[in-house]
Amino acid sequence: MKRADPMETAATRPSSGASFSGSWWCVGLFALVLLAWGGVNELSLLLDGSRTDPRPYVLLNLLLSALAVLLALMMLLSQIRASGDERTGAPGDDESRAQAEREIGLLHDRIHALRDMH
Repeated sequence: MKRADPMETAATRPSSGASFSGSWWCVGLFALVLLAWGGVNELSLLLDGSRTDPRPYVLLNLLLSALAVLLALMMLLSQIRASGDERTGAPGDDESRAQAEREIGLLHDRIHALRDMH
C-alpha cells in the first residue's frame, strides 16, 4: 500500500479549501450560519429578554474576521502552489523554445539563400 507524501498532501489542502470556499455550497452554508446566528439571538431575546450576542454583534464580527483571514490565507497558499506547478512544467517549454529557434534559424538561412539567388 502506497503512503501519501505528507508534503504533497499539505500542499494540496489549500487548493481543496480554496475550491470549497469559492463554491455555492460554501455560500449557502455561510448564509445558513448567519441566519442561525440571528435566530439564536432573537430566540434568546424572546425567552429571557437578553441577547446571546447583543448589537453590534461583537462576537459575530470577530468570527467573520477570523474566517476572512483563513480564507485569504488558503487562497494565497493555493496561488503559490499553482505557480509552483507552472514552474515545474517549464523544462518542456525550454525544449520547445529551443526547437522553434532552430527552425526559425533554418528558415532565416533559406530566405537569405533565396535572396542571394536573385
